[in-house]
Amino acid sequence: MAKSKNDFLNHKNNLMHVRGYDSKKTGKLISIELIYSGTDPKTKQYKNYPKTFRLPPELIDASKKEILEFSMKCQMEWKEEAEKLRTGMLMPKQKLIFCDFAEEEIKSKFRAKWLEEQGGASHYVSNMSYLKIFRKHFGLMTIDEVNQQHVIQNFCKWLCERTYRREATKVIQSLKDVLDAHPLTFKKIASECGIAHTTLALTLVKGNTVKKETADKLCKFLEISFKKYFEYAYEDVLYSKSCNRDVKNLIYYVLNQARMTYPKAYPVNYASKEFIKPVTGTVGEKDLFDDEDEIVEFVKKVDEETDPRRRIAFNLFMELGLRGGECAGLEFDDFKFKRKEVRIQRSTRYQGGVNPEGKKFGVITKKPKSKKGERTLPLSDSIIEKVQEYREWWMQQKLIGDGEIWERTNRLFVQNDGKPMSGSTIASWLKDLMRRAKEFKKNITPHALRYAYISLLITNGEDPRTVMEMAGHANIETTLKIYARSNMKVKHKAVDGLSNMLRPKAEPDEPISTEKAKMMILEQMQKFGLSLADL
Repeated sequence: MAKSKNDFLNHKNNLMHVRGYDSKKTGKLISIELIYSGTDPKTKQYKNYPKTFRLPPELIDASKKEILEFSMKCQMEWKEEAEKLRTGMLMPKQKLIFCDFAEEEIKSKFRAKWLEEQGGASHYVSNMSYLKIFRKHFGLMTIDEVNQQHVIQNFCKWLCERTYRREATKVIQSLKDVLDAHPLTFKKIASECGIAHTTLALTLVKGNTVKKETADKLCKFLEISFKKYFEYAYEDVLYSKSCNRDVKNLIYYVLNQARMTYPKAYPVNYASKEFIKPVTGTVGEKDLFDDEDEIVEFVKKVDEETDPRRRIAFNLFMELGLRGGECAGLEFDDFKFKRKEVRIQRSTRYQGGVNPEGKKFGVITKKPKSKKGERTLPLSDSIIEKVQEYREWWMQQKLIGDGEIWERTNRLFVQNDGKPMSGSTIASWLKDLMRRAKEFKKNITPHALRYAYISLLITNGEDPRTVMEMAGHANIETTLKIYARSNMKVKHKAVDGLSNMLRPKAEPDEPISTEKAKMMILEQMQKFGLSLADL
């Protein structure tokens, strides 16, 4: 929306600021924003109370007089409500349903952030999924009924005890022979089964996992035995502690919004830590990749990689310590080869679900994880040479591919249609490399390579502040945690150094040769007037 060109609407008096907004598509007035100036009832400091009134459809093409009448009506209504907010006397007109109020707050919180900068997409989707939990558990309970200490504590107890079924369908025999013998093409088979051709490709390698639904579709279409080609297993596991904590925090946020909007009606938030015990849940342990010998072996495997895209991606992970989304978001213009620098300023990820406008998210491009994530990193001569070689290969693929599609992109990594690639796709490349390199027992992920990068910086004696800036950590605490659990070689070296400083070891005597020993013996014999004949 753009500010309205209708100057008759835009005005300001002592307490109320009125602004109109036009539609970018039609250029017609569609909403009026009212900003009431007052003070905060708690802090007594200056505060604005804004509210937007959408123009009714019947007034879109109305006269100035009708629009002014609507504006004055809205001003009177909002002035009365804002005054109650200012004095802390506002009361809800009726009992508010907790889940309905929660949905409004979730949408209002994330709508603006998404529309402005495509941020908060994952938080929006996860919060909307948590809302389903609320509706299932609380139903039509009002805020008064939910905002009780025993109600929230019982909910948190149930939350921590609930389980979900973790399923895995493993490929125990490759479908390559079956697919090759089929009259339809590879992509046609995928289309007929209603799955992506990349998903179908997973069934070509023994040991890969797919959804049971995918396996069932393929077995039905290809008329093959499920037990011969797939193995299904499942287990019931508790939800993670972080997931349970996010759900509990959302309750706190919603009740806090209710308390701030209607302080007289809801003076206390019983979801705060003063009243509720901390949640529990599973805590996953990630494989640490900080052994120098393992890292050297991994680099050898990377050099043997035949796919240029995968090879350069793995090298960027190792030499720059990038997150998966940061690597996928790189563009050639980000590299300044003369200055030997690269600017990290965007990240891409695949996000399921729909945005507040009802459209699917898909692959989205946004800023890095934090403000510190936007950073400039130095480049070694080795990585510069690799990126330049990759660009030559990339330009050749651009000529082979669809010119119009490829002209619109400057990304290092794109899908076959020229659209941006997500970090999860690059992570799947790494997973495939680990599957082929059977000597690696650890589950090496982009995060593990990032950890290896930070560990190597630590091993080389870099100070925490430098490591924090190069890794793009939001705060020094994150970096110090890695310092604290870094590889044991560094710790042993530090302990040995401290021990030697406190109790210096005496230097051992030089070993004595046989000839020198003989001379020393003769010298002692001469002192006592003895010769070899006397022995």
